[in-house]
Amino acid sequence: MNNFDKIAESVKDAKRFDEYIIRNLEEYTQKGIKNIASYLAKEIKKVDGKEYPVGIEKEILIIDMIGKLRTNGKYPDRLMTAIEQVVIHQTWGKAYRLRSNTKAVNEYHINEYNWAGIAYHLVIDLDSSGVELCNALDTITNGAGGNNNKKSIHILVCGKFDYIDKNGSLVIGGQAPTLDQLGRLKQTIEYIISRSDIPNVKGWEDIKGHIDITGKRSCPGIVVMENLKRWRKE
Repeated sequence: MNNFDKIAESVKDAKRFDEYIIRNLEEYTQKGIKNIASYLAKEIKKVDGKEYPVGIEKEILIIDMIGKLRTNGKYPDRLMTAIEQVVIHQTWGKAYRLRSNTKAVNEYHINEYNWAGIAYHLVIDLDSSGVELCNALDTITNGAGGNNNKKSIHILVCGKFDYIDKNGSLVIGGQAPTLDQLGRLKQTIEYIISRSDIPNVKGWEDIKGHIDITGKRSCPGIVVMENLKRWRKE
């Protein structure tokens, strides 16, 4: 059993979590859907033989944010062959509030931690239809701590989702990832896996949630982790 499964099992108030999911996904509430997994399985379409949530297009729109965000120095470089995994995150912290976006996260990381800039390479924002490239993939950022950063591409899914506190209790963040965000996340991961210049990210087994690295919290949230588990099996 991995760290996520252990924490998920520790959430005793399952009814409260289910109500949280229904409450924060307006389209689910409108349709009276009680099971997020079955809904996501049905609300898909096929593009070139691949399945995506409804509303997701074939091509990923990459929005280059490098040079457009405030910086506080420069992250160190690395070889692309040093990359061995992709780590998925959510926004969580006192400065993010409920409405998180790329600029707010960038400012938080500079002001709070004195980092060179936003700690993630790619950001899937609520306010954008694409995926924002915030740091070159051949740079080492601060997304996971320690030696993990040297081998990781960090992807942020903007949103204050759920959180497991030190007592093992579920803390409701007030948001849940949208179907559009989940679709863009899946496409982005498939794109990274397909790149020949990143040979050591070979498949879905190399895609991890932040919780897989640290064993703490539930980052990137239970909904994202459940989808990662499902995608790994496809």
